[in-house]
Amino acid sequence: MGCGASVEPGKTGSAETSLKALQEPVVPVDPSKFTSVCKKAQGQSATWLGDSQLLVISGDNEAEVHPLEVLDLTTTTFQEVGSLKGFAWPLVTATRDRQRYAAVAGLEVHLRSSATHETTLTLRVPGQGAAYVSSLEFSPDGRHLAAVVDNVCTVYDMEGNLVLTVEGEKRTMSACWYDADTLLSLNEWVIYYHTLSSKELVNKWELPQGTVAEAHVSKDKKLLVSDDNAHLKLLAWEPDMKAFETLQTFDAPPGTYSGPSNLIVFSDERSVLYEPGGGGNFRYHDLETGEIITVPRGEGPEEGLPSVSKAVLSPAEDYIAILGFSGLELFRLIRAAPETAA
Repeated sequence: MGCGASVEPGKTGSAETSLKALQEPVVPVDPSKFTSVCKKAQGQSATWLGDSQLLVISGDNEAEVHPLEVLDLTTTTFQEVGSLKGFAWPLVTATRDRQRYAAVAGLEVHLRSSATHETTLTLRVPGQGAAYVSSLEFSPDGRHLAAVVDNVCTVYDMEGNLVLTVEGEKRTMSACWYDADTLLSLNEWVIYYHTLSSKELVNKWELPQGTVAEAHVSKDKKLLVSDDNAHLKLLAWEPDMKAFETLQTFDAPPGTYSGPSNLIVFSDERSVLYEPGGGGNFRYHDLETGEIITVPRGEGPEEGLPSVSKAVLSPAEDYIAILGFSGLELFRLIRAAPETAA
């Protein structure tokens, strides 16, 4: 099923195809039942601007112009809201309150209003030659933005002031916020812990093995990381600990040779979706029971699909957008009926 055609700015399509799931109460996910809602041939990165609006940016590192479009789930149509220029992989990310978003294709980051799509601030992130921003993360309160170029993470406030710079010892870097003041910078197997209030390095840890691909920090300071040894690890940490405490290690299914990617953690902080080393299919992992379920991408359990570059869960956790070289595909998460008392 294809997504509807784009509509001109200021016009809307028919609301007869409204997806009623937006009004349904949130109940547990049955991860084995994904329903494809629509597909689009283009799409490189995406972020949700609300329960029914998905912002998509298209183009790759060989494209000069990257269109920005909003998919309206109530009509399954796209509306173009602008574009970016730059020969680099484009990225978009939004604040948790969805009031603003950041878009980049190169080193120039545009902060925009989600309501009007007007640029409210432009940041020029330092970089040399063909360098580009590879990671963008808003702080939980939306007051700061961490941008990564190569092995350097820079943090800005919403007035464009540079707040913090973290230069890693290793080649690549990504950023992970714990709270509005706490930033974890992931530099391969080295993790730096900084606070914005002190602007100083509080601690530094090294994982005993494996390079961190992605990470998520839970509310109770447990760190879930994926590594290049095809493991998911649940770690405990405190600011003054000399090393992480490994609570659990979850091995990936047989035949997986690279680290899990596109890590999505549900709000219960127990349910996890990830792509285990390419192939296009996802796996659902219950961190309490250890149960693993393969979730086919598309209408059947096809193998060999192009790898996924980005996967984003809607705020209501009832839709997931998956992007890759084959474009964008939007899925509805069919939810299991809630248990009733006898």
